[in-house]
Amino acid sequence: MKERVALFDFCETICKFQTADRFVHFVRNRTRNQRCLYKWRLVSILRKIMIIPALTILFPKASINKRLILWQLKGFYLDELEKLALEYYVACIKPKFIVPVISEMLAKQTDGYRIIIVSGGYDLYLKCFIRDFGVKDLIATNIKIENGICSGGFDGKDCLWENKIEMLKIYCEQHDIQIDVEHSYAYSDSKTDLPLLSYVANPVVVRRSDRPQNISLNNQREIVWEN
Repeated sequence: MKERVALFDFCETICKFQTADRFVHFVRNRTRNQRCLYKWRLVSILRKIMIIPALTILFPKASINKRLILWQLKGFYLDELEKLALEYYVACIKPKFIVPVISEMLAKQTDGYRIIIVSGGYDLYLKCFIRDFGVKDLIATNIKIENGICSGGFDGKDCLWENKIEMLKIYCEQHDIQIDVEHSYAYSDSKTDLPLLSYVANPVVVRRSDRPQNISLNNQREIVWEN
C-alpha cells in the first residue's frame, strides 16, 4: 500500500546552518585531541595553497573538503563520538531550528505522513534529532565505524545530490515503503536538492528572507524564515 511521505533535508532546511563540518570542528575544539589538531593544521595549509579549492572545482561532487575534515575524527571511539554528538545536538543544533519548518513537520506527523529525513549531515547527531521528534526514518551520510573505532571516512556514499534519490530508493526497498508521489512532499533549501524536490508532486522550498529565490518547480511552495 502506498504511503504519503514528507521528505526533509536537514541543513538550512530544519536547522539554520550546515552541520557536518561543524560537528568535526565541535569535536576538535571540545577534546583538543592532538592528532585531530595536527590534521586540521594540515588541512588548513592545503586550503591556503589552493590545493583543496582546485580539487573541489575539478571534482565538485567528490566531497573532497568534507572528506578531509571528517578524516580528523579517525581513531575516536564510537562511544565518545556518540556522547559528543548528543552534546553537539543539544548545544548547537536545537537552538538553531527553523521554527516554521519544525511546525510543518509536526503538522505532517499529526496528519499521518511518514517523515523521512534525507540529509548530507552525519548520522551520529541526526539520530539524536529523530529520537527527539519521534521520527523513525533517517537517510544520512554515515560515519564509518570499524571495531568500535572511527575510520575517518564515509560508510557508503555521501548523501548529497543524486545520491539522495539513490539512497532513498534503496532505503524504501529495504523497508517496504511505497511512496505515494502524488500526495507526498519534499522540503529543501538548495538547488543541489532538485532531484529530491522533483521526486514528489509537492515541492516546498525553504528560504531565508534575505536570500533570493533561485529554484523554480511546478507546484512549488515556499517557507520563508527570518534569520
